[in-house]
Amino acid sequence: MKTEEERINELRAVAIAATPASARGIVASAYERKSRARAIKAFCLTCVGFKRADVENCTAVCCPLFVWRPRFVGSGAPEGDEMIEEVSPYLDGDSSAPAGV
Repeated sequence: MKTEEERINELRAVAIAATPASARGIVASAYERKSRARAIKAFCLTCVGFKRADVENCTAVCCPLFVWRPRFVGSGAPEGDEMIEEVSPYLDGDSSAPAGV
């Protein structure tokens, strides 16, 4: 019988193998716990289907990692009232909210 760690490692190996070559190193290093930044980058890439430009243009403003996504930190991220203005239409029941909100 396999241990939990062995099963997790097998699942991770499958996930890495299914990852496009351009992002495979990032995902593998995230599993190796090399850095939190790489884990966030891997998560964001996975979320948007491994399209790097879509990470920068992410519209999932309610995602806890939204302001931490790669190439966004310190680049004029909406904060405070600006964030509330961006999110409030979706909180008011706007059915046209983009995916991830």
